[in-house]
Amino acid sequence: MTEKTGGAQRRPRRRQHLFERERGGRTGSHGLERFGAESSRYRAAHAGIVKRANASQIDPMPTGEFARRFVEECLAVPAPRVVRLGARVEMLAALAEADPTVRDATVAKMFDVDRLSESA
Repeated sequence: MTEKTGGAQRRPRRRQHLFERERGGRTGSHGLERFGAESSRYRAAHAGIVKRANASQIDPMPTGEFARRFVEECLAVPAPRVVRLGARVEMLAALAEADPTVRDATVAKMFDVDRLSESA
């Protein structure tokens, strides 16, 4: 599709989306090897970093089901202010509301971040 501008035609600019995949289909786990490098201060937690980067891909909700449920929620009367869908969403919401010390300790343990203090 092109748009006319004073007799000349040009292609419309491609919109940038906040949650768009990187070009080439790469996901959030692309480039994580740098955290495992000998010189990286995060080397001790490399496995946890990879685990966190891939967490959303573990038992994901099928796209069609997600879309159907999302539209249902948005069209509900009254529509909810917040729509929470997906695997482990309730656990993540509870963590967000938890005492910061408990939350930080839980997340550190889940993703091996506590190894950073062990290696220091």
